[in-house]
Amino acid sequence: MADGVKLIKALIRRRLWLILHYLVLYAYIAVVYGGALITEYGLLHLVEWILRADIDKFEVVRTWFERSKIGLAFLVMIGALVHALISTAQQIRWDIRHADDPLG
Repeated sequence: MADGVKLIKALIRRRLWLILHYLVLYAYIAVVYGGALITEYGLLHLVEWILRADIDKFEVVRTWFERSKIGLAFLVMIGALVHALISTAQQIRWDIRHADDPLG
């Protein structure tokens, strides 16, 4: 009876660590891609500040900067989504491959 209780506790603990691992994957992706987005916006803002005179003078340049901000945000979101899908798929494969071991 005591061995059964220990096994169940070990299985519950293993499941908890698996859940935390999945959550950490998404937290990592949010931190990395959020940082990348902030850096890109910071650099784009710096270039925009340096070229302020030309941006105010030419409509095409102003439009390019506006669209590039939207495009960068979209690309970062797509990159984060692809990264999340690939990471999740790889984690699921690893979990399936190691599912035979009851204690991980």
